[in-house]
Order: sequence, then C-alpha cells, then structure tokens
Amino acid sequence: MHLKGLPASPGFASGRIARLTRHQVAIPDQLIEPGEIEVECARFLAGRKAYEEHLVGLLAESRKRGDNEEADVIDGHLELLLDEELESEVLGSIREELRAAEKAVALVLDGIISEMGSLEDQYARERVGDFRDLRQKLISGIAGKPFGAGVDLKEPSILVGHDLSPSDTASLDKSLLLGIISEIGGVTSHVAIISQSLGIPAVVAMKGAMEHLADGDEVLLDGSEGIAIKDPSPAEIDTHIRKAAEYEKELALLDSLKDVAAVTKDGVPVKLYANVGSEQDVDVALRQGAAGIGLFRTEFLFMERSSFPSEDDQFKVYRKVAGKMNGKSVIIRTLDAGGDKPLPYFPFPKEENPFLGWRAIRIYAEHPELLRTQLRAILRASHYGKLKIMFPMIISVEETVRLMQTLQEVKEELREKNIPFDPGLETGIMVETPAAVMMAPELIELVDFFSVGSNDLTQYTLAVDRGNEKIAALYDHMHPAVLRQIQMVVEASHARGKWTGVCGELAGDERATALLLAMGVDELSMSPNKIQKIKQVVLQCSRRA
Repeated sequence: MHLKGLPASPGFASGRIARLTRHQVAIPDQLIEPGEIEVECARFLAGRKAYEEHLVGLLAESRKRGDNEEADVIDGHLELLLDEELESEVLGSIREELRAAEKAVALVLDGIISEMGSLEDQYARERVGDFRDLRQKLISGIAGKPFGAGVDLKEPSILVGHDLSPSDTASLDKSLLLGIISEIGGVTSHVAIISQSLGIPAVVAMKGAMEHLADGDEVLLDGSEGIAIKDPSPAEIDTHIRKAAEYEKELALLDSLKDVAAVTKDGVPVKLYANVGSEQDVDVALRQGAAGIGLFRTEFLFMERSSFPSEDDQFKVYRKVAGKMNGKSVIIRTLDAGGDKPLPYFPFPKEENPFLGWRAIRIYAEHPELLRTQLRAILRASHYGKLKIMFPMIISVEETVRLMQTLQEVKEELREKNIPFDPGLETGIMVETPAAVMMAPELIELVDFFSVGSNDLTQYTLAVDRGNEKIAALYDHMHPAVLRQIQMVVEASHARGKWTGVCGELAGDERATALLLAMGVDELSMSPNKIQKIKQVVLQCSRRA
C-alpha cells in the first residue's frame, strides 16, 4: 500500500511503525454555578502551571543536549502558554460566561484556530497546529492527565500520529526515531523543523495514516517525495535502497558546499539568504549555510498571540535573532498583516479581494503606533547586530516619504532618551507591485535597497490569484512580463549605486538562478532548505551567461 503526503524533511528510512496515541479529555458543556467561579479559575491556573513546568523541563533537556532547534520550538510554546491576553480571555470566559475551565480554554483557542485556519498564507495556516497542541495540552493539564507522547519507543521506529507536538517529540528517545509521519501539518511546521534538525525524513498531511498504519507494520518512508509504502515488495525495497544511496551521495556533496563562498565561475560573489518567520527558522537557516536573513516575516510574531506584542516583546525576539546571526545581515520586514493575514485580536473589514485591500503599510495611517512601536523595537535591537528594515506593499513616493519621516522621528526619540541603535541601519522596500516597479527610479532615491517580492509581483502582474486552484496553471513567476520588471528594478538600483535582492519562490527556483544573476540581481533569499542547491548552481555558472 502506498500513502502520499507532503515532504517535510528529505531522506529515506525503513522500519516498523510506532503509533502515537493521545489521552482524550471530556470537555463539560454545562454551565458552572457562580459559587464555583474561583474554583474553576484556580483549576485553569493550576493546569497551566503544570504544563509550564513540563515544558520548562523539556526545554532544559533540549538545551543540555545542544538541540537548539527543538529548544527554540519549545520556548515558542512557552510564550504562547504564558500570554497575558490568553489568560485574561480564559478567565473572562469563566467569570462572565460561567464556563468550566476546560470549556473556556477550548472556546478561546478554537476562536484563534478558526481565524488562523482561514488565512490565505500557508505559513500562517501551518501555525494552527501550535494552537491545537496548546489547546489539547492545557485541557490535559486542567484535567490532571499526562502531557508526554503516548508511545514509548523500544526499538528503531517510524513514528506516526495525527499530529505531533514539540512536547511529543521532545520526550522521545531520538536515537530510536527513524522518521516521522503526521496526518496534518505543513512543510514549515515544527515537525519539519525538528525532523530537519535531526536529519531524519518526515512526511506531513498524510491523510489516512492512522487508519492504515498499525504498530509493527513494516514501512519504507521517502521524505523527499512524501511517500510511505506499507509491506513493500522486494522490488520496492531494492528501489528504496538505490534512492537512499543516491540521496546520501548528493547530500554529502551539498553538505561539502555549506562553508564554501557562493561565487560564480567568473568571480562574482552572490548573497544567498534565507526567508524565515521565527527564531526556530533562523537555526535551520544557519545550519543550511545561509549568509544572512533576507526576509524576516514579523507578522507571525503578531499572529501567534492573542494580543499585540509589546515593544519589549518584539525587541527581545529581534535581539535574539541578531545574536544568532552573529553579525550577518538580517532584513526585518515590518508588519504585513491584512485581510489575507488577519490578526485574531484586531478587527479587519470584510473585503472582496483582501490581496488588494487594507493591509501592510496601509493600516499605519489609522494605527500609527503599530509602526512606531515596531520601529523602536527594531532600532533598539540593531545595537546588537546587523539589522535592516524593509517596508512592504509600496506603491508611491509619497507613502515612502511618510514612512522614512516616521523612521527619522523614532530615531530622534531614541536619541533623546540616550537609547543606543545602529545609526547606519539600512532601509529598503519590497517591490511587489507593478506601481513600485514603474516608480523604481524615484523610489531608490529614498531608500538603500530593493527586495523584489516575486510571489506578489507575479500575481499582481498576471492578474492571477496565487491561492486560486482553478487558475494555478496561469501563475508563472518566470513569465517574461515578471522577469522584465525585475530587470527594470535592478537597473534602477544599480544606476544609483544601490542593490536589489529577490525573495519568494523565484529566488529558490534552480531554473531561474543563472538568469537572475545575468540580470545583475545581487541577493537571493529563499526557503533555507534550498540554499545549498542554489549555491551549487551559482558555483557552476558565470554572471554573464
């Protein structure tokens, strides 16, 4: 039997299945009596404290093992758990709606899960699993149930479960973990991050895995193609062994390039950066040899909460990322939330086409403190590393002037308070609209660099909604109209002695690498797992094709 899912971590494994089972907790629907309010509040707080202590223990073990990726994932879950707004909403549901503690947690987190699950952005949708896990574990804590994985590995095994949380994988003997299969999740979920850090194959979104795979079943797992083969035939085993050997050979070759400078055959250095959305992603990027972070998506710092992160909350994250990168460039994009990426706690209007709606920098006019708070946090963190600021969804000179004026005002505020920051911090804009392309010669006068957002530029240029399956075949980031616009942007920046990068799927497309370099693109920023492959292409081509 062949089962198909999404490849989340490449590689091959063969072995017996070990199934993850969960403790089921009944959630009471009946309302509590007014006299029981404080008892239920205390139950919630005690359950949260128990889960906090469990996570703190796992965090200490991960740090002791030197497993930084896993530790950062657990640390992120601790932040979600201890969010003050989440506590306020749960206690409010108990006190005002007379809900039992378990029901209050379920209602509050179900609202967040529903909101995030409806988002267009794939990365944001995949964060839903973090909240599902928080929901299940918090309710387990309130009910006094165990938190650990419902499996105890006795031999090398391939783990399968409906979903796997950081606390599930953290409590397992990693030396016995051959691979992971999950029925839900995405390619940027914690399962992918942890599996990649362990160097084991993982497949997510494999529907029916729990139905068809039983404890002890013999399975071949192909994490590169997203396939699991139950009870394989001799021919399938032979094919699996051959592919595994070829993969190990290719992996060794790519790994040998990790510390090799990305320089073309004619001696032109190329910056190969990573796109990330969290502190955990930064660890993956470094492991893959990223020379910097070309896009740090800050919206996920806002989405993975039940209230706006404070200036200090943001500062701590940006400073930590700067420290991890140890002097390497980190380009932080300001908040790019909106109709297609709403925040659970912030009202966005219902829009017919959110991609063309009230989003990104357009919300700053009505909520200027959102921008100012974020800029203060980034500037403060710039004292500890090489940070840069990038503004999304630009269409005019006027709005860029306003943004730069705001940035200067915030700098003056910090100077008056003697708060240090990098005075030479570079500022750029994302070029993701045809309007920004046409205005590139004027816009480059106001900023230090451009970064072409190829995904949005493609959909806006071709009038193709990249989330619409019916017209997916029309979405082509190598369409001549898109490539010509990138060429125009590069020429405009180079004419003023400045630089242009490309982020988005195009930057990680091997077919486009030589062409982008020939155009004069200075930096390519992509998913971390594509960096070494793109570096291999860079080393084999010349800047002038």
